[in-house]
Amino acid sequence: MASKSYFKIINKSLDWLFNYPKQKTYLVVSHKPMVLQKADQIIVLKDGKVDAIGNVQSLLQSNDEMKSL
Repeated sequence: MASKSYFKIINKSLDWLFNYPKQKTYLVVSHKPMVLQKADQIIVLKDGKVDAIGNVQSLLQSNDEMKSL
């Protein structure tokens, strides 16, 4: 189990990332729903290939990989 300081660092990093000016594109790799909820666009990979692209709401309805998170 991860320590509280680990989660503190992750949360601080995510706060910075999602509150930073939107003039840049960031690539975030995650399987944590908390992170994915804030993403403008999500690319779902399965067996190393693109399985689906969309926002969190559309992918939760249509993609089994997203539903399993």
